[in-house]
Amino acid sequence: MSTPTITYANFRAIFNRKIGDIPIAVTTTSAGADTTYDTAISTALKEYVTSSGSNDLFADWWCYVPSTLEERRVKSFDPTTGTLSFYRGFTARVATSTAIELHKWQVSKKLLVMNDTLEYVCKDGFYAPSYDETIWGQEAYGEYADSAEFNKREYAVPTTFEEFPDRIVLFEGYTGRHTGDDDAAILTDETKNWETSELVGLKIFNKTDGSSGTITANTSTTITATESGGTGNDWDTDDEYIVQKPDALPIDLKDYQVIRPAAGGAFKFYATIPENYVIKLIGKGPLTNFSTEAGTTELYDHQARIVAEKAAHLWFSLLADEGIDSEKSRENAAQHLASYEYGRPKRQLPTQRKVTMNWNW
Repeated sequence: MSTPTITYANFRAIFNRKIGDIPIAVTTTSAGADTTYDTAISTALKEYVTSSGSNDLFADWWCYVPSTLEERRVKSFDPTTGTLSFYRGFTARVATSTAIELHKWQVSKKLLVMNDTLEYVCKDGFYAPSYDETIWGQEAYGEYADSAEFNKREYAVPTTFEEFPDRIVLFEGYTGRHTGDDDAAILTDETKNWETSELVGLKIFNKTDGSSGTITANTSTTITATESGGTGNDWDTDDEYIVQKPDALPIDLKDYQVIRPAAGGAFKFYATIPENYVIKLIGKGPLTNFSTEAGTTELYDHQARIVAEKAAHLWFSLLADEGIDSEKSRENAAQHLASYEYGRPKRQLPTQRKVTMNWNW
């Protein structure tokens, strides 16, 4: 299954339809004011002019420039030239052939509501799945009779997890040491007899220098992967490695103790895990906030349509609190909340099994 994703621009379009503010999108046909930057010109806007030709047509609407994420409130509109004038100039001249959008409501205010919604719906089954596989077992660490090695039973959860992972899953792996020369790009372990290409697509970890990479090829004794994230990002003689076995089945780890983090520090847990096991942590995190037009959050389109109902609920609730057509706004808010609650169970991600924590270590 593909990774869920939707852009800010696409989510905003869905949200706009929910709140009844479908913007007018045009392209400027001439450059705006070259010193005050307080006009934008598009003759395409003339088609929206009524017979009265009023220059109040777009008054107090918002002109949004997607390429710069800037917006300005419209002061007046000249229906004969298609010129929009603003109360305050943009930070640069609005050039010709620039895409602009006219919104009844402030776009930056919409963005705040949309991002608040993305944070809120995490508890309702719309979340960013979080995974980590950068730690491995540390028991029986003296497999290679190295006197400097010893068993270690404390594990730190990467700080990318804002909460303790919902699941800790173990996968049996191949372990060994690089038997080739120093500074090698390809791992060699002459003691192994892998099937050709059986490891392609899996990740190999250099336990000695901390690097890792996705395997692109393997022979009976070699593994090819572009290593990164470590101190050397290559293979030196006796560097230790681990890679998940392709036929490994997941084993849920249930016997461990969680340590309460001090002052917001990283979570830790104690467990006895053999060193030939890759540890995968599975959890959920908040959806990524929007910040740019091309920026994305972790939703499929069908999920976004339901989450946009919640955003619309928050939007109309905000309007009601601000005294803007309060009765109608509260009615709209209730309708969108009902639509969200009805559609949510059909579109949310599966509820993950939450681990039982023992804080009494």
